[in-house]
Amino acid sequence: MSPAPRFDGRAGLEARISPRGRLVVALASAGLSACSLAIPLDDYDRGSTATSGTGGAGGTCAPGSHPRISSLVDDFSDGTPAPAWVPVGRCSPLETRGEVVVVPPTTGDEFCWYASVDTFQLRCDAVTFLVAEATAPALGVQTFVYIDPTDAAEPINLILEGGGFQLGKTSDMTSLGKAYDSVDDRWWRLREAADRLHFETSPDGKVWADLGSIPDPEPLDAVRIRFGAGTYMPLANPGQARFDCYNVPPPCP
Repeated sequence: MSPAPRFDGRAGLEARISPRGRLVVALASAGLSACSLAIPLDDYDRGSTATSGTGGAGGTCAPGSHPRISSLVDDFSDGTPAPAWVPVGRCSPLETRGEVVVVPPTTGDEFCWYASVDTFQLRCDAVTFLVAEATAPALGVQTFVYIDPTDAAEPINLILEGGGFQLGKTSDMTSLGKAYDSVDDRWWRLREAADRLHFETSPDGKVWADLGSIPDPEPLDAVRIRFGAGTYMPLANPGQARFDCYNVPPPCP
């Protein structure tokens, strides 16, 4: 699995292979700040529920062969990773005080995340996070969510870097055009409907603003999810990302 895509708004899209052989694509533009993410996921439920309506692969929202992604919930309250997650990276995420906290290294070239063990259906469904804090508003450090379709070579990436959001496959990232606001964008939601993947934010987890959408880059009937933070260049103060309330609606925390 590859680290976050990297995009330099001054020079266009750039993909590179890191010294460890990992594909790195980063998104940033001058003057854009990084954003915080909170995601709750302990005491999760693997059950599935059907969603009515149309959209997604094949034009229907019928249940697929995998549980819906909203069926996995975690509030990170028990202080240890639930069996649903695998922490990855030397800057391994920690569950503490009801949050997942990721502190990227100052040395660069290191991305760390929680990865889901199971495979889920994102088509006609949504995944929601509370982002209590994002990494520093600087080029070179990212707070991110990766969607990994099981049959695709590239992840679908939601990245906050330098104060701006980017969404898309590693080779085709789209700027969503809104500057990150730690109050208005405290909650994040990736929602699939009618063959489009939407990114929405909310100050309270109740009223949502759609910041933009892309056509589904891949079928979203079988995906895994990762969330975390990382750096691709040395930074003195990369900050940290704090996630809570993974698919746990308010009041949470």
